[in-house]
Amino acid sequence: MKSSTSAKVKMQLLAVFKDVFQRFELNLIGKWIFIGMLIGLAGGLGAWFFMLLLDASKALFTGGLLHRLVPESSVLSGYWKTFFHAKYWWCVPLIPMIGGLISGVLVYLWAPEAEGHGTDGVIHSFHRGRGLIRGRVPLIKTIASAAIIGSGGSAGREGPIAQIGAGFGSLAGRYLKVSVKDRRLMVLAGAAAGISAIFQAPLGGAIFTTEVLYRNHELETEALIPNIISSLTAYSLYTRLVGREQLFSIPPLRFERAEELVLYTFLGLLCALAGVFYIRIFYGLREKLFKPLALPQWLKPALGGLLLGLLAVLLPQIWGGGYEVMQMAMEHKLTATLMVLLVFGKIFATSFTISSGGSGGVFAPSLFIGAMLGGCVGTTFAAWLPAQYVPDPTALVVVGMGGFFAGIAKVPIASIIMVSEMTGGYGLLVPMMLVSAITVLFTRNHSIYEKQALSTIDSPAHKGDFIADLLDGLTVTDTRALKAKPLSVRAVTSLSHMLKKIRGYEQNMLPVVDQEERVLGMIYFRDLRDVLFEGELDLNLVIAADVAKIQFPFVTPAENLHAVITKFAQYDMNELPVLESGSKKLLGVLSKHEVIYTYNQRLESFRAQEHDAVKRGGFL
Repeated sequence: MKSSTSAKVKMQLLAVFKDVFQRFELNLIGKWIFIGMLIGLAGGLGAWFFMLLLDASKALFTGGLLHRLVPESSVLSGYWKTFFHAKYWWCVPLIPMIGGLISGVLVYLWAPEAEGHGTDGVIHSFHRGRGLIRGRVPLIKTIASAAIIGSGGSAGREGPIAQIGAGFGSLAGRYLKVSVKDRRLMVLAGAAAGISAIFQAPLGGAIFTTEVLYRNHELETEALIPNIISSLTAYSLYTRLVGREQLFSIPPLRFERAEELVLYTFLGLLCALAGVFYIRIFYGLREKLFKPLALPQWLKPALGGLLLGLLAVLLPQIWGGGYEVMQMAMEHKLTATLMVLLVFGKIFATSFTISSGGSGGVFAPSLFIGAMLGGCVGTTFAAWLPAQYVPDPTALVVVGMGGFFAGIAKVPIASIIMVSEMTGGYGLLVPMMLVSAITVLFTRNHSIYEKQALSTIDSPAHKGDFIADLLDGLTVTDTRALKAKPLSVRAVTSLSHMLKKIRGYEQNMLPVVDQEERVLGMIYFRDLRDVLFEGELDLNLVIAADVAKIQFPFVTPAENLHAVITKFAQYDMNELPVLESGSKKLLGVLSKHEVIYTYNQRLESFRAQEHDAVKRGGFL
């Protein structure tokens, strides 16, 4: 009796557990908790190792080699005279040139996809690379970026650590043999983990990789939970290893007076203008200077380093990431004139470093440019206007940082949160939202990340989800419309003969053709009813040319099915004639049904390929 009661209790408990699993999808939740924590651990360790290597590189190049070559220079971050005052100033350009050479050799010989600012590499991997990143990329990216940044290159840590973390995510996805969709999410989670750790901005890092994929203000919402889990894990591990430290130190600041919004609006417009200029210079130098040069690819980053070094002779503040200089701007230690020079100097310095093929990110240089713009506006107007109309210049520096990067990268939410986490400037959310919105709106056709898709519907990663994407890759030729001979009539065919001819056919239109099968007009059966009901009409006297429409919609064999579906909707048609381009020779009739059939066939093929790819797994 007791055993039967015990068995019933066990069965009930089992049913309860099954119900819980089904209701809350605990298998799915458990999967992403495990994957998120795994990637977070790898991302945190990757960020820690990258920072160790970066510190060693700075000690070698800036702390060691630079001061041996230019002994008169003290610590570079505090050296605000020009290098012309130093006896050996001409040695300065050699340092970033050496770093560029090391990066160029490593990248172009072993991992060409690691060139430039790595965030674009992550975006490309998500949209068009099926979430695949070669296993060697994180290692090559780590060393190459450390060489560039440590030797004074004007680049940041966001791009390298994003690609490093994404590489770990892709590697884990291949080992675990997850679906392509999940592997893409793991790539984003890896990038988020690295960014969250190295900038100690867990929420901003988690949102950044969901927002940076698209230019038209969309989020990859499915990645948000994996990103949050991996970001929290990476942040916790990284701060445990190196300690918790806010990147910038500012006094408590709050937005309190509405009058200040006028000045913030001006800053937003200035950031937008500078952002467009920055993007055009960045890609203009790549396309018009570095690409046409008859030099080996691996040598071009060295040339970029040399040009940067020559510029640093005049403006040493552009050296490296520039975090110390931004802190000085927050402490009101820079003049407005110098900050204006630094805006233009940093734009060209970053373009020399990264557009030449050097490995590094654009986040820190973008923060630098925004900070100098904000500092310049704050310092200038503080001298011109009464105090009640001008916020603390430090506030304008912080808001400029967030607003400028939001506009050029199309990441307003992530930019606001990351800058707030890095500075502790949460009291400036309102002006930062205003400046970010203005900058994004006025730079909507420009982005520093050229691999961004316009929206989710334009991303190849969503081909299985959006009909339009899949139809874009199919043309009329891929359908069966050209295989069957369509029904047509000559222009002189009588209406009575025509009615006999169309019996038994399912076409809803009748092309009127000449002797060479060129279409002269189109008869639609819905219009033909009006003719048939015109009282005592002699059907032998009315010919096809009398009732045919000369203007009619049609498609050509090369048109993609997305355009065809649009035409069906535009003209309220279920069928369209297929005509040879130019000659208008009749080739077939395409129906909505045939388009849907072709789409379903391609979708099944696509899913089968995905399934086979998951079964294969492993390295490519």
